[in-house]
Amino acid sequence: METYSDDELSPFHLPYSGPAIKVQCGACGLIEDEKTFIKLAEFDKRT
Repeated sequence: METYSDDELSPFHLPYSGPAIKVQCGACGLIEDEKTFIKLAEFDKRT
């Protein structure tokens, strides 16, 4: 078993620089950044 810390990353492991929180769609299960769902809702304005 190998453990990783921010101090000792191997050349094949980069520190995570993505969003702190991700959102999962309740309908399809897609896991993405919150901004993705906001933009999709702005684009598809069904009434």
